Amino acid sequence: MRYPLLCLALLFNLFACVAFAQDDAVAKNLDAAKDRYDKALREWYTSVSNWLDQREEAARKESNNKTAELIKLDRQAFLDKDETPESLPNPLKQDISDARKTLIAAYETAIKEYTKASKDTEATAVEKELAAFKAKIAVSNGDPSVASSTQPRRLTSPKWKSI
Repeated sequence: MRYPLLCLALLFNLFACVAFAQDDAVAKNLDAAKDRYDKALREWYTSVSNWLDQREEAARKESNNKTAELIKLDRQAFLDKDETPESLPNPLKQDISDARKTLIAAYETAIKEYTKASKDTEATAVEKELAAFKAKIAVSNGDPSVASSTQPRRLTSPKWKSI
């Protein structure tokens, strides 16, 4: 009688370890994707800062004070509000866009894996993280359609100007 119970207990522990390892792998993969995104984001910030430095230096060499002031405003908005400068070259825009798409794909994969493993709580938590990440991206891109409790909605429609 003890032998079958012992085998059953060992089998249960084995399945529990496999399920835990699978969940752990999903979390590890998502954490690795977040780390890669953070690294790409730091590199991108450095690249944009260097690009702004070069533009400002060129404007000052040309004695173009108006352009230098605009660049300073771009830099201030970039550093204080995380707003991407409108005149940013496409390769730099593409770098951050690719990094964001990769992280979003990692979030979506984690949600699918947690859902397959019937880990609804974890899937919901990752969905909330993804929604917060997408909202942060939209705010940093100046998207007026994003509203949250901490960020008031900007009313830019012409019909709102008359109110």
